[in-house]
Amino acid sequence: MCLIINAGLYYNMINTNSNKQVIQVLGSVLKVFAISYHPTTPPERQSHLNTALQDQDYKVRSTCANNAITQNAQLLTTEKKLMMKRITYTIFTVFLLLQVVPVLAQDNTSVVEKEIAYRKTIFERSAKIVRGLNLADSAKGLLITNIVAKQYRDLNDIYVLRDNGKATIKAETTENKQAADTRLKKLDTDINTKIDKLHPRYLKSLAKAGLTSEQIDQVKDGMTYNVLNVTINAYNSMMPNLTEPQKAQIMTWLTEAREHAMDAESSEKKHAWFGKYKGRINNYLSAQGIDMKKEEAAWMARLKEAKASQQ
Repeated sequence: MCLIINAGLYYNMINTNSNKQVIQVLGSVLKVFAISYHPTTPPERQSHLNTALQDQDYKVRSTCANNAITQNAQLLTTEKKLMMKRITYTIFTVFLLLQVVPVLAQDNTSVVEKEIAYRKTIFERSAKIVRGLNLADSAKGLLITNIVAKQYRDLNDIYVLRDNGKATIKAETTENKQAADTRLKKLDTDINTKIDKLHPRYLKSLAKAGLTSEQIDQVKDGMTYNVLNVTINAYNSMMPNLTEPQKAQIMTWLTEAREHAMDAESSEKKHAWFGKYKGRINNYLSAQGIDMKKEEAAWMARLKEAKASQQ
């Protein structure tokens, strides 16, 4: 009976799968078993048995307590390691944020600063154009300046849209040139459509703000560096014997060039539009029997002579 009781009491210890603990438990059980059958008087045997049981119970409790302490220590060690990992990860994350956030802020600041600088530039450019109108009403002058500046911004937005579209098409059609050409052609058509719609709205806004046709032409000249007037004066100076129909045709083509140039995105492309139409004008005059090379050479000689006489 004592063997069964002790086996029940120490069942959990035996199930720990620790060889050392199993041996200790079995030894204690055997000791109790031996005392139970020791050839002494019943009172003495009972006293020995009680002492053995108390001694074994103390050892078992001590062993369990030691195991619990060891397991708790191991658990605390594991928790400490996990805590250190969390702390390390947190510090690393904060470090990355400290490095990345200033860069992002700098990029955002850079974008904002560029936009402010761009708006300032186009406003000053627009104000310079409007000052050439010599408007007496300052409020009207500010209104016209804002309309011109808005036209510059709207044109820029369209060209940014075009550039982004081209980049996307090239990225998506790297191995299919035919598909790329088709999509790029459609994109150019769409962009030209947007510009063609924007152009008359802009001119209508200028007229609605109170500008006359002559003043609107002055705004157009301001947006195209006055190339029309410089070019027509050069043709008249180079070929003073041009007929009125010839002069009218030259003016018609240069005016058409100006309409395109005022919507162009850069100075280079604005001048390119006039260059294109000057080629058409030269071909027209050559077809009229005028030797353009000869006329230009004679004109340059006259300019050189006039310059020399002024010195």
